[in-house]
Amino acid sequence: MAKILVAIPAFNESPTLRGVIDQVKTLCLLREADVLVVDDGSMDETAQVAIRAGAVVVSHQTNLGVGAAFSTATSYAMNNAYDFMLTVDADGQFPIESISSVLDHGLATGRFTSGSRFLTKASRRSVPLVRRLGNMGLAWLVSYLAKQKFTDVSCGLRLYPRDSLNFVALPGGFTYTQSSLLDMAFRKIERQEVAIEVQYFRDRQSTVSGNLLSYATRAGMILWSAAKIYFPNRVFLPISLVSSGIGAALSLMFLMNFLVTSKFSGFLFAGFLGGFMITLGLLLLGVSLILTSLTEIRLDLHIKVSRK
Repeated sequence: MAKILVAIPAFNESPTLRGVIDQVKTLCLLREADVLVVDDGSMDETAQVAIRAGAVVVSHQTNLGVGAAFSTATSYAMNNAYDFMLTVDADGQFPIESISSVLDHGLATGRFTSGSRFLTKASRRSVPLVRRLGNMGLAWLVSYLAKQKFTDVSCGLRLYPRDSLNFVALPGGFTYTQSSLLDMAFRKIERQEVAIEVQYFRDRQSTVSGNLLSYATRAGMILWSAAKIYFPNRVFLPISLVSSGIGAALSLMFLMNFLVTSKFSGFLFAGFLGGFMITLGLLLLGVSLILTSLTEIRLDLHIKVSRK
């Protein structure tokens, strides 16, 4: 029987945490499963509620972010030889049917399994419009970088097989949901998405996402850092091509003017700017090649260390 860790990152979630723990305990009643609550510097009774509910608690002294809480849970799962780690949000938004669906599909296939709120029309309609639009943008970006199709890159309901938890690097403590997908795409970890339902509570402010604009900005910065680590060629090569293309067009304008007028004046700015853009494009191409080589070396070292 597979050994499962149910990891629940929590920050000031004492009102809903007991119900979530009871749900997952009921779900895992016939399985070898433990519940871990990572108390991310809560200022309420989150840790005490978790202990009374029978969960193992690891506490951060200060609020480090859900990404840091995930890293703590990952280390705990790896150090204690769990076969799978199921992550569940502490706010009670995932119905037990959704948790069960992700768990059952993942255990049946042995693959990394992520819940998706956007696989069916019914579940899409339940998500507020602003969140839908934000996820569409992030999902498109992650899909482009990973060269895989993702419909939901921000969902916290996921089942990780042990081999998928051996991350190369997860930049940033604020969040992990997008960067972890890039890491697993980089390592060619097999994955699947499962349709889930989510309950959104009116007037409840998320302790994770908070202001959506702030979340998108901070998540975007972490995604940028992750993209440079895992797929630098997909970041710098397009920018290099655009820069070089603009530079070539400006240089052509300068050259055509010179051929017609035999003078450097008039389009001199185009000559200087074109030369600068071409030089920038070549530099970015060099950066892309160097970082891609370093990425390959990093992956080789990671594989060798993992096999020891």
